[in-house]
Amino acid sequence: MSVLSPFPKTLGALPASAAQRRYLFLAASWASFAMMAVEMLFARIVASFFGSGIAVWGSIITVLLVAMAAGYLWGGRLTQHQQASSTRFYQLLLWFALAMLPLVLMADLVLAEISYWIADSRYGSLIASALLLSAPGFLSGCLNPYALHLLVQRVEEAGTRAGQLSALTTLGAAAGTILPSYYLVLWWELNHILLGLVLVTAALAALALLLWPAAGKKVQHVQ
Repeated sequence: MSVLSPFPKTLGALPASAAQRRYLFLAASWASFAMMAVEMLFARIVASFFGSGIAVWGSIITVLLVAMAAGYLWGGRLTQHQQASSTRFYQLLLWFALAMLPLVLMADLVLAEISYWIADSRYGSLIASALLLSAPGFLSGCLNPYALHLLVQRVEEAGTRAGQLSALTTLGAAAGTILPSYYLVLWWELNHILLGLVLVTAALAALALLLWPAAGKKVQHVQ
């Protein structure tokens, strides 16, 4: 059994520094924070049109879970591509920021239009959630398996890295649930909070692209 790379060029074994590894943990945790904050804030926005009953929450949670499940699968597949690199992770993070932007720009308009045509709060909230949450949910799901791929450099550390990443992203999600609902909504308008999430996420991605513009990781296969 020999370990061979099917690609002619080595992109490097990255993340090459402790700073890059810490960044990956931070970025993945922040993405979980942002996604849960978006869920909480979106529920608050939807309540103005469809109420805040259990069916509405069921619609929001279902859409996010399905979108994130698809993202987990796709993020795992992306790690097998020749271009699988930490640069790609930063790009995914930037796309995640852009995917949240419609919530700032057109959530009220979309919800008003849907509520006009669909009176049933169950199906109205389900369609609204699918339109506005599917893209950010999908992209946030892509980030975790991709980050894990970059963090694991040896097979024997895979379990440790997976545990660390899962713990930190879960704590990020917990913070993203309680901080907006307990404090942020008392201090700022919903759209301002959402815009802040977009800007911080985009800034994290841009910072990494500036600091490590040529970062990458070779994919190896056992033959």
